[in-house]
This record gives sequence, structure tokens and C-alpha cells, in this order.
Amino acid sequence: MKSAKQYVCNRNVAFQRLGDELVVVNLELDTVYTLNATAAIVWELLQEGSNIEDVRSQLLADYDVEETTIDRELSEAFEKLMNFRLVIPESSPAS
Repeated sequence: MKSAKQYVCNRNVAFQRLGDELVVVNLELDTVYTLNATAAIVWELLQEGSNIEDVRSQLLADYDVEETTIDRELSEAFEKLMNFRLVIPESSPAS
């Protein structure tokens, strides 16, 4: 997953890890989401300051799967995180 745009976790989101899942609350939208293992890893790496390529590299290092599988999972996770406004473009005022 190649992207010139960088993303960060929305600061208006509270979160708590529960086992393999991450429960997040978008305080702007007053909505609660449960992230699966892949999306939770993406979220946590973004919280640490990783960019998309760093996240991809970490997933490739941690899991013995094809690059196409990682790219698909990462793309799906980012799509959900962005749709829920949990992840926003770095230049966004809410960051």
C-alpha cells in the first residue's frame, strides 16, 4: 500500500485494548467501534508515530503471509479507520 499522504490517529478518540481487539470511541461522533486485530495493530503503530509504509513493513515482519494479503488487509483497515474518522490526514485541524 503506497501513499504519499500521511495519516495520524484522531486526537478526539479514546481507546482501550481488550485482548486482541481495541475498543475506540470517536468523541466527535459519539460512536463506539471495536477494531479487529489488524486494525488494532495499525492504530497502535500510528499512535507511536509510524507512517503507512512503517506499518506495512511491521506487518510483513510479524506475519508469514504474502505481500498481497498484507496490502489487502492494510487497505481494508485504513478504509475503515478513515470512514469512522479514527484516522485522519496529518494536516487535518483535528489532528
